Amino acid sequence: MSSSETRFLLTSRLNQDALENVFSQVRGKGDSHPSIVAFRYNLRCVCLSQFMTVPKTAAYHADATPHLLEFIRKPKRVSAAATVSDTDSGVIDALVGSDSAAVDFIDQNVIAYVSGWLSFKIKTLLKDCHECCSSIVAGSADKPELQLIAIKSLGGLCVPSTAVVQLISAAEIIFRRLQPLLAKSSNVERLLVQSTVENISSDVTFPTCHGVRDLLLCRYVKLRLHAHAASLSRGAAKRQFASKSAAARTTVV
Repeated sequence: MSSSETRFLLTSRLNQDALENVFSQVRGKGDSHPSIVAFRYNLRCVCLSQFMTVPKTAAYHADATPHLLEFIRKPKRVSAAATVSDTDSGVIDALVGSDSAAVDFIDQNVIAYVSGWLSFKIKTLLKDCHECCSSIVAGSADKPELQLIAIKSLGGLCVPSTAVVQLISAAEIIFRRLQPLLAKSSNVERLLVQSTVENISSDVTFPTCHGVRDLLLCRYVKLRLHAHAASLSRGAAKRQFASKSAAARTTVV
Protein backbone atom coordinates (compact mmCIF):
# COMPACT_ATOMS: atom_id res chain seq x y z
CA MET A 1 0.00 0.00 0.00
CA SER A 2 2.88 2.38 0.65
CA SER A 3 3.92 2.19 -3.00
CA SER A 4 0.41 2.83 -4.37
CA GLU A 5 -1.94 5.78 -4.21
CA THR A 6 -4.25 4.11 -1.68
CA ARG A 7 -5.02 6.50 1.14
CA PHE A 8 -6.87 4.18 3.50
CA LEU A 9 -8.03 0.56 3.90
CA LEU A 10 -11.39 -0.61 5.23
CA THR A 11 -10.32 -3.51 7.40
CA SER A 12 -13.96 -4.39 8.07
CA ARG A 13 -14.21 -5.55 4.46
CA LEU A 14 -11.43 -8.10 4.94
CA ASN A 15 -12.42 -11.67 5.77
CA GLN A 16 -11.32 -15.28 5.41
CA ASP A 17 -14.49 -16.59 3.78
CA ALA A 18 -12.66 -17.76 0.67
CA LEU A 19 -10.09 -19.67 2.74
CA GLU A 20 -12.78 -21.19 4.96
CA ASN A 21 -14.73 -22.26 1.87
CA VAL A 22 -11.66 -24.10 0.57
CA PHE A 23 -11.19 -25.88 3.91
CA SER A 24 -14.88 -26.78 3.93
CA GLN A 25 -14.60 -28.28 0.44
CA VAL A 26 -11.53 -30.30 1.48
CA ARG A 27 -13.19 -31.59 4.66
CA GLY A 28 -16.33 -32.34 2.65
CA LYS A 29 -14.49 -35.19 0.90
CA GLY A 30 -15.30 -37.38 3.90
CA ASP A 31 -12.58 -36.67 6.47
CA SER A 32 -13.06 -33.86 8.99
CA HIS A 33 -9.42 -34.09 10.10
CA PRO A 34 -7.40 -35.10 7.01
CA SER A 35 -3.71 -35.86 7.16
CA ILE A 36 -1.18 -33.89 5.13
CA VAL A 37 -1.26 -36.39 2.27
CA ALA A 38 -5.07 -36.63 2.31
CA PHE A 39 -5.38 -32.83 2.34
CA ARG A 40 -3.11 -32.56 -0.69
CA TYR A 41 -5.12 -35.10 -2.70
CA ASN A 42 -8.45 -33.60 -1.65
CA LEU A 43 -7.27 -30.11 -2.59
CA ARG A 44 -6.17 -31.44 -5.96
CA CYS A 45 -9.64 -32.92 -6.55
CA VAL A 46 -11.28 -29.64 -5.57
CA CYS A 47 -9.06 -27.67 -7.96
CA LEU A 48 -9.62 -30.05 -10.87
CA SER A 49 -13.37 -30.22 -10.30
CA GLN A 50 -13.62 -26.50 -11.08
CA PHE A 51 -12.55 -27.23 -14.67
CA MET A 52 -14.73 -30.31 -15.19
CA THR A 53 -18.22 -28.80 -14.94
CA VAL A 54 -19.69 -25.31 -14.79
CA PRO A 55 -21.60 -24.73 -11.52
CA LYS A 56 -25.26 -23.72 -11.81
CA THR A 57 -24.55 -20.61 -9.74
CA ALA A 58 -21.66 -19.46 -11.95
CA ALA A 59 -21.83 -16.10 -13.69
CA TYR A 60 -20.39 -17.47 -16.94
CA HIS A 61 -21.15 -20.15 -19.52
CA ALA A 62 -19.02 -22.80 -21.18
CA ASP A 63 -17.77 -21.90 -24.64
CA ALA A 64 -16.15 -23.80 -27.49
CA THR A 65 -12.57 -23.15 -26.39
CA PRO A 66 -10.29 -26.13 -25.60
CA HIS A 67 -10.90 -27.61 -22.17
CA LEU A 68 -8.10 -27.06 -19.68
CA LEU A 69 -8.18 -30.71 -18.61
CA GLU A 70 -7.26 -31.73 -22.16
CA PHE A 71 -3.77 -30.37 -21.55
CA ILE A 72 -3.14 -32.83 -18.73
CA ARG A 73 -0.98 -35.69 -19.90
CA LYS A 74 -3.06 -38.76 -20.62
CA PRO A 75 -1.80 -42.23 -19.60
CA LYS A 76 -0.40 -44.53 -22.23
CA ARG A 77 -3.19 -46.50 -23.89
CA VAL A 78 -3.01 -50.19 -24.69
CA SER A 79 -4.65 -51.25 -27.93
CA ALA A 80 -7.02 -54.05 -26.99
CA ALA A 81 -10.69 -54.85 -27.12
CA ALA A 82 -11.05 -54.44 -23.35
CA THR A 83 -9.12 -51.89 -21.33
CA VAL A 84 -8.75 -51.12 -17.66
CA SER A 85 -9.26 -47.63 -16.26
CA ASP A 86 -6.21 -46.03 -14.66
CA THR A 87 -6.43 -45.32 -10.93
CA ASP A 88 -3.86 -43.88 -8.53
CA SER A 89 -4.89 -45.60 -5.36
CA GLY A 90 -7.19 -48.20 -3.84
CA VAL A 91 -6.56 -50.85 -6.50
CA ILE A 92 -7.24 -53.67 -4.06
CA ASP A 93 -10.67 -52.14 -3.33
CA ALA A 94 -11.80 -53.25 -6.79
CA LEU A 95 -11.89 -56.81 -5.48
CA VAL A 96 -14.02 -55.93 -2.46
CA GLY A 97 -17.74 -56.52 -2.65
CA SER A 98 -17.84 -58.98 -5.53
CA ASP A 99 -20.70 -61.44 -5.27
CA SER A 100 -19.23 -63.98 -7.67
CA ALA A 101 -16.48 -66.46 -6.85
CA ALA A 102 -15.24 -66.32 -10.44
CA VAL A 103 -12.87 -63.57 -11.57
CA ASP A 104 -13.52 -61.49 -14.68
CA PHE A 105 -11.15 -59.52 -16.89
CA ILE A 106 -11.02 -56.53 -14.55
CA ASP A 107 -10.39 -58.77 -11.54
CA GLN A 108 -7.59 -60.56 -13.38
CA ASN A 109 -5.81 -57.26 -14.06
CA VAL A 110 -6.22 -56.12 -10.45
CA ILE A 111 -4.93 -59.48 -9.19
CA ALA A 112 -1.95 -59.24 -11.55
CA TYR A 113 -1.23 -55.71 -10.34
CA VAL A 114 -1.30 -56.79 -6.69
CA SER A 115 0.79 -59.84 -7.61
CA GLY A 116 3.44 -57.50 -9.01
CA TRP A 117 3.54 -55.62 -5.70
CA LEU A 118 3.88 -58.90 -3.81
CA SER A 119 6.64 -60.07 -6.15
CA PHE A 120 8.52 -56.84 -5.59
CA LYS A 121 8.31 -57.23 -1.81
CA ILE A 122 9.44 -60.86 -1.86
CA LYS A 123 12.18 -60.09 -4.38
CA THR A 124 13.52 -57.37 -2.08
CA LEU A 125 13.41 -59.79 0.86
CA LEU A 126 15.13 -62.65 -1.03
CA LYS A 127 17.41 -60.62 -3.27
CA ASP A 128 20.36 -62.96 -2.62
CA CYS A 129 18.51 -66.02 -3.99
CA HIS A 130 18.53 -65.88 -7.80
CA GLU A 131 16.33 -68.99 -8.15
CA CYS A 132 13.54 -67.56 -6.00
CA CYS A 133 13.67 -64.12 -7.64
CA SER A 134 13.54 -65.54 -11.16
CA SER A 135 10.49 -67.66 -10.28
CA ILE A 136 8.32 -64.72 -9.25
CA VAL A 137 9.31 -62.04 -11.81
CA ALA A 138 8.52 -62.00 -15.54
CA GLY A 139 10.20 -60.08 -18.32
CA SER A 140 7.44 -58.08 -19.98
CA ALA A 141 3.77 -57.17 -19.50
CA ASP A 142 2.53 -58.35 -22.89
CA LYS A 143 -0.39 -60.52 -21.72
CA PRO A 144 -4.04 -59.38 -21.51
CA GLU A 145 -4.18 -59.82 -17.73
CA LEU A 146 -1.16 -57.50 -17.37
CA GLN A 147 -2.71 -54.49 -19.11
CA LEU A 148 -3.20 -52.58 -15.86
CA ILE A 149 0.52 -52.89 -15.11
CA ALA A 150 1.33 -51.73 -18.65
CA ILE A 151 -0.92 -48.69 -18.24
CA LYS A 152 0.32 -47.64 -14.79
CA SER A 153 3.98 -48.52 -15.20
CA LEU A 154 6.55 -45.92 -16.18
CA GLY A 155 9.27 -48.54 -16.25
CA GLY A 156 9.56 -49.23 -12.53
CA LEU A 157 6.69 -51.62 -11.73
CA CYS A 158 7.52 -55.27 -11.15
CA VAL A 159 5.87 -57.72 -13.58
CA PRO A 160 4.83 -60.94 -11.79
CA SER A 161 5.40 -64.38 -13.27
CA THR A 162 2.55 -66.56 -14.48
CA ALA A 163 2.91 -68.81 -11.43
CA VAL A 164 2.46 -65.89 -9.03
CA VAL A 165 -0.64 -64.64 -10.84
CA GLN A 166 -2.17 -68.13 -10.81
CA LEU A 167 -1.38 -68.52 -7.10
CA ILE A 168 -2.95 -65.18 -6.12
CA SER A 169 -5.95 -65.84 -8.39
CA ALA A 170 -6.56 -69.14 -6.61
CA ALA A 171 -6.25 -67.38 -3.23
CA GLU A 172 -8.80 -64.75 -4.30
CA ILE A 173 -11.29 -67.41 -5.44
CA ILE A 174 -10.91 -69.26 -2.15
CA PHE A 175 -11.40 -66.01 -0.23
CA ARG A 176 -14.65 -65.26 -2.07
CA ARG A 177 -15.97 -68.77 -1.45
CA LEU A 178 -15.19 -68.66 2.27
CA GLN A 179 -16.06 -65.01 2.84
CA PRO A 180 -19.52 -65.71 4.39
CA LEU A 181 -17.86 -68.05 6.93
CA LEU A 182 -14.93 -65.84 7.96
CA ALA A 183 -16.76 -64.00 10.74
CA LYS A 184 -17.59 -67.29 12.47
CA SER A 185 -14.22 -68.99 11.90
CA SER A 186 -11.10 -68.99 14.06
CA ASN A 187 -7.55 -68.51 12.77
CA VAL A 188 -8.87 -67.15 9.48
CA GLU A 189 -5.46 -66.48 7.96
CA ARG A 190 -4.35 -70.09 8.39
CA LEU A 191 -7.68 -71.35 7.03
CA LEU A 192 -7.36 -69.31 3.85
CA VAL A 193 -3.73 -70.29 3.26
CA GLN A 194 -4.36 -74.00 3.77
CA SER A 195 -7.48 -73.97 1.60
CA THR A 196 -5.56 -72.27 -1.21
CA VAL A 197 -2.69 -74.77 -1.01
CA GLU A 198 -5.14 -77.69 -1.16
CA ASN A 199 -6.97 -76.36 -4.21
CA ILE A 200 -4.12 -74.93 -6.24
CA SER A 201 -3.09 -76.62 -9.48
CA SER A 202 -0.08 -78.92 -9.43
CA ASP A 203 1.42 -76.95 -12.33
CA VAL A 204 2.01 -73.94 -10.07
CA THR A 205 5.40 -74.61 -8.52
CA PHE A 206 7.98 -72.51 -6.71
CA PRO A 207 11.44 -73.15 -5.27
CA THR A 208 11.34 -74.66 -1.80
CA CYS A 209 14.57 -73.17 -0.49
CA HIS A 210 12.96 -70.08 1.07
CA GLY A 211 9.25 -70.96 1.04
CA VAL A 212 8.31 -68.41 -1.62
CA ARG A 213 4.80 -69.78 -2.04
CA ASP A 214 3.93 -69.45 1.64
CA LEU A 215 5.42 -65.95 1.80
CA LEU A 216 3.30 -64.83 -1.14
CA LEU A 217 0.12 -66.39 0.25
CA CYS A 218 0.56 -65.00 3.77
CA ARG A 219 1.18 -61.48 2.50
CA TYR A 220 -1.80 -61.56 0.15
CA VAL A 221 -4.16 -63.03 2.74
CA LYS A 222 -3.22 -60.31 5.23
CA LEU A 223 -3.69 -57.63 2.58
CA ARG A 224 -7.05 -59.07 1.50
CA LEU A 225 -8.33 -59.38 5.06
CA HIS A 226 -7.30 -55.79 5.75
CA ALA A 227 -9.19 -54.56 2.66
CA HIS A 228 -12.24 -56.63 3.63
CA ALA A 229 -12.21 -55.27 7.19
CA ALA A 230 -11.80 -51.72 5.89
CA SER A 231 -14.85 -52.12 3.64
CA LEU A 232 -16.92 -53.33 6.60
CA SER A 233 -15.71 -50.40 8.70
CA ARG A 234 -16.62 -47.90 5.99
CA GLY A 235 -20.10 -49.36 5.75
CA ALA A 236 -20.65 -49.07 9.49
CA ALA A 237 -19.09 -45.62 9.91
CA LYS A 238 -21.29 -42.62 10.61
CA ARG A 239 -21.67 -39.97 7.98
CA GLN A 240 -19.36 -36.98 8.38
CA PHE A 241 -20.09 -33.40 7.46
CA ALA A 242 -17.79 -30.54 6.60
CA SER A 243 -19.22 -28.33 9.34
CA LYS A 244 -21.87 -28.22 12.06
CA SER A 245 -24.10 -26.00 9.94
CA ALA A 246 -23.98 -28.49 7.06
CA ALA A 247 -24.96 -31.28 9.44
CA ALA A 248 -27.83 -29.21 10.82
CA ARG A 249 -29.22 -28.50 7.35
CA THR A 250 -28.97 -32.13 6.22
CA THR A 251 -31.76 -34.58 7.00
CA VAL A 252 -30.43 -38.05 7.77
CA VAL A 253 -32.96 -40.78 7.06
